[in-house]
Amino acid sequence: MQFINGQIPEFDSQPEEYRKQIIQRVKDYMKTKEYSAETFEKFELRGTPSMILVDRKGILRDVSFGQSGNVEAMIQKLLSE
Repeated sequence: MQFINGQIPEFDSQPEEYRKQIIQRVKDYMKTKEYSAETFEKFELRGTPSMILVDRKGILRDVSFGQSGNVEAMIQKLLSE
């Protein structure tokens, strides 16, 4: 539920009952969502975080698992092509 902090300013400093209500609303909402593993299956991803890098022509250039420290360099290289 950490993503709530980014959406509601000063969420942690709100009254406890308010925080509980918001967290429950988010949980209820998430239960109604239907998820598909289509992207994971199509690109044979192993987990998160994963990265799929596609060039300007729509050609798949890289698929990687885990955090990568050189994402910006990879993107800059593609942009310069």
